Amino acid sequence: MSCNEYPDSAYFPQNLRTEKIKDPYLILYEFFDYSELPRIRSTFWEFFKATVTGKFNKESYKYVRVSIVELFEQIQKLIEAAHLINEDYKEKRKLQINGGTDIQHISNYGKKPLEEKIVKIIKEAVKPKRIYSFCDGHFNSENGPNYDYLIVVPEDSHLPFDEMKKLIEEARLELPPILFSFIKENQLVKGLDN
Repeated sequence: MSCNEYPDSAYFPQNLRTEKIKDPYLILYEFFDYSELPRIRSTFWEFFKATVTGKFNKESYKYVRVSIVELFEQIQKLIEAAHLINEDYKEKRKLQINGGTDIQHISNYGKKPLEEKIVKIIKEAVKPKRIYSFCDGHFNSENGPNYDYLIVVPEDSHLPFDEMKKLIEEARLELPPILFSFIKENQLVKGLDN
């Protein structure tokens, strides 16, 4: 059965309660509340050995069996939580520039559609390599949070930064003012190397 043959309902969490669907990170906390990392490793190793060899250590058979069942239940939840986190991550990645290798921060404050519009305007006007955003946390009651953008342009870009700034400002007339800075890709790499 290929992935495309699964019904849509197969992608919905089956072992998570509503509050954990809303915040899948709770599963990670619960997973490590279940046991400490060394015990999880040990139990998982016993599970792996028993699966591969078909043998259990007879002295610890009951303990291992109970631990394997508990670990299996925790891993079921962990897999579903990882799926939810991955789906959320894929949505955030849609705002990134195609081909970008860096994880670019798209903040989750307030008016997300506003930030999506700003990123789209920057992408269309400047065709940058990367865009980094920063929310300073100061909320303006009229426009929401204040954003500051660092726009990384290709090394071979011949358009002056002032011209890029003008293009962005012309395109974002209906949007609130934003701060943005430009840097060429090779300058960013040099700065990171220092």
